[in-house]
Amino acid sequence: MANVEVNCSNCGAQAPAPDDGTPAKCMYCGGNIQYQKPISESEGQTANPQLKRLATSAWESDNHKESEKYFSQIIEQGIHYPAAWLYKGLSVAWQSSINEFRAKDLGPAFKNAFESCETDQEFVEVAEAAATDGVDTLYGLALHSQNFVTEHGGPINSVFDENIYGGHVSRIFDILTVFTDIVLPAFEDSRLEEYPHQVSKRYLEVSGCIYRVLLV
Repeated sequence: MANVEVNCSNCGAQAPAPDDGTPAKCMYCGGNIQYQKPISESEGQTANPQLKRLATSAWESDNHKESEKYFSQIIEQGIHYPAAWLYKGLSVAWQSSINEFRAKDLGPAFKNAFESCETDQEFVEVAEAAATDGVDTLYGLALHSQNFVTEHGGPINSVFDENIYGGHVSRIFDILTVFTDIVLPAFEDSRLEEYPHQVSKRYLEVSGCIYRVLLV
């Protein structure tokens, strides 16, 4: 059994995995990787649309475990679909618990989606997805943490462990970092004049979540 280089759907790096398809761990980020036999061009003509439909259907049904699986398969099979990076990361984020909020997956999700675009049209399509599903997910996660903290109180007067409070606060700060480091700079591109308003609006709303939880 030999190793072959596969594309890690978690961090985007090329990492070795057994060529017999045995699951392995990425040597860079620890994510799950698995070699899959390349599909032929004729097979790809049917496999690409099918995988995309399955992934999109799972995402639209809020079945985030399934959507993560299908978007990961798209990436691992080398199917060129930049938005798969975005939706794979968002699917992972929705499955995270407060004790294991995988914020590190959100940054690469946006970054890899934009960087894998090969045409202006693809870039605009990814931007449209990021300006809707992307920032809406970031805000939704931040709002969930804000509501939890405002409902149950801070670490002094809450029946919950101080680490839980801290976890929710950290989650919102992590989301804000994704905005400032990756999302907002990407939307400074001149091709995206119609999107920055929505993105900036969500950024301000996440900033408001920080303000409210720190007042508790």
